[in-house]
Amino acid sequence: SIDELIQHQLDAAKAEYEHVSTLATNIQTLSLMVIVGGVALTVLLGFVILRSISQGVSALEKATSRLAAGDLSSRVKPDAKDEIGAVADSFNAMAGQFAALIGQVRDCAMQVSGVVDTLSVTSDKVASVSRSQTEQAAAAADSIESINAAIGEIARSTDQAVAAANQASGTADRGRQVVTTAVEAIEQ
Repeated sequence: SIDELIQHQLDAAKAEYEHVSTLATNIQTLSLMVIVGGVALTVLLGFVILRSISQGVSALEKATSRLAAGDLSSRVKPDAKDEIGAVADSFNAMAGQFAALIGQVRDCAMQVSGVVDTLSVTSDKVASVSRSQTEQAAAAADSIESINAAIGEIARSTDQAVAAANQASGTADRGRQVVTTAVEAIEQ
């Protein structure tokens, strides 16, 4: 009876131990499966997030390369409302401002080109007028030299005329003296 009771208690304790041991093994297996599932889910979620970030960065990199190559219409389509989307919006704003600035530079260059063309035409006209004035000045200098030569000739002719007039005056004075002497001689 006591031995039977102890044996019964031992059998009950053994059965309970096996039940608890099986339950502990099941809990341990379930815990391990939950941990493995959690790790797998974390890896999967990390891969999805990484892929999302990678796609956003890749799109930004491609748009930046196109902009650097001269495609001023290069833009990024922001797919997300996260930091990558904010960077994409900033990139699009920067690209728009850059394109506007390049347009202004192009307009200014065209205006400068127009002014240069106008200055070139004006410079050609000034050069033509300067050549004409130089030719006219040369012709005027030639005319002045001719006039100076003519004035020199006139001056020489005038000197000769004065000399001839002085000679004629001298001859007339001698002739008057001869006539005066002859008249005085006749009167005496």
